[in-house]
Amino acid sequence: MSPESNNSSVKIRVLGIGGGGSNAVSRMMRDRPDSTVFKCFNTDAQALSSVPQHMRLVLGQDLLRGLGAGGDPEMGRNAAEESAYEINSICQDADMVFVTAGMGGGTGTGAAPVVARMARECGALVVGVVTKPFFFEGGAKQRLAEEGVSGLEPFVDSLVIVPNDRLMRMSGANLALNKAFKLADSALKQAVLAMADVVTHKGEINVDFADVRSVLTHGGRCYFALGQDNRNSAAQAARKALASPFLDTDLTQARKALLVVSGSRRLKLGDVQAASEVVQKALHPDAHIIFGVTTDQSLKDEIRVTLIASAQPAVVKPVDTTPVIEIPDIDASIAEKVEPVAATNKMVDNIEQALENSLPLWNTDEPRQEQETECEVDSEVEPSEALSGVIRDIDSEFREITIAEKKGKLFTLVVNEATHLVKDSRDVGFERLSVGDRIQPVSMYKPSTGILDKLVVARGRVY
Repeated sequence: MSPESNNSSVKIRVLGIGGGGSNAVSRMMRDRPDSTVFKCFNTDAQALSSVPQHMRLVLGQDLLRGLGAGGDPEMGRNAAEESAYEINSICQDADMVFVTAGMGGGTGTGAAPVVARMARECGALVVGVVTKPFFFEGGAKQRLAEEGVSGLEPFVDSLVIVPNDRLMRMSGANLALNKAFKLADSALKQAVLAMADVVTHKGEINVDFADVRSVLTHGGRCYFALGQDNRNSAAQAARKALASPFLDTDLTQARKALLVVSGSRRLKLGDVQAASEVVQKALHPDAHIIFGVTTDQSLKDEIRVTLIASAQPAVVKPVDTTPVIEIPDIDASIAEKVEPVAATNKMVDNIEQALENSLPLWNTDEPRQEQETECEVDSEVEPSEALSGVIRDIDSEFREITIAEKKGKLFTLVVNEATHLVKDSRDVGFERLSVGDRIQPVSMYKPSTGILDKLVVARGRVY
């Protein structure tokens, strides 16, 4: 984190799927006319009639002709698959994608997992924000919602679930029916916009997008809370956050959290400390907390506490049966021609030059050209295409990285504490790598040890 950092270049897409998701996103568009891109996806063309044309997408027009999914998730799923080109076009180049939906209907339940999968394939950090039905909507809808949540979870980095019944319990049984559904839409809106604000707002103690990614990547069920109170009681604002309807869980197992305290320019250090102490007591004693402070003049005499927490359970990855091709040793005579790169804590001034000066990994599909002992590496050796691909799997215990090339071939690379890692032009630790990062075509193999000496990656776009 740095007070000087600026996240304004972070590209965010907010996608509302189905009736509930589209209603919530429609409200967001009216309240937040900024650089964030909002889109409403639905199979029911009539339901999208009030949404500006450039912000709406009718899913599966050939299949359903704009008449809706009829409460059938399979129809919603097929409609989204039919609209794959349009969905991918919207998600291209996005850094972060929110997929929001009301679970239990046909379009939201069926299409949301498909949309999330496509957004993730585009290389974005994907956060699902969904509601579960009110109890009075019936058992069948409840079961569909559970199936929808289970189907969505594998395709998002983190998932925030808002149980509508909890909203109703906090608002009282006398709440009018139409207001109950508006309350659910408002809950989705509040969750998405609060998390987007954390990414885009510059603060006195700023939260970088990398900080947000570190909490949300592989976060599983992620817990979001928002509390607000007058400036005389920052601790009360924190307690309200912990009593939020979004927190239908015990936070004592949360291992990672992002905590942001917001107020006017009159916000005091004591206010920040009071809010922080309340939240820290609710989390796991060893929780890693990323902390931010922002000023918002619209808050006047109020203090707002935003909390995003993740227990980060073990990620179960699908088993890939594609044979793994081991990378052969590179001749020591070639390796001797390359200057070793010492790990430092400085910025990499020119990543393109770093790539040019690095020793390429051999592509095992083509024979290696032999080199005369006296020849210069750059002028005489014509190595086959250097390795380039997307990280498919990371084994943190054995420090192995599985790379998928554009042609579909898989390679296993091994790193250790001596490996020099460069990501987004900065030296980083192994733990900052993530599935979806793109490996640049660079040198990195050390024949004497069989490990990677240097690895340069960039925030990826899956081929």
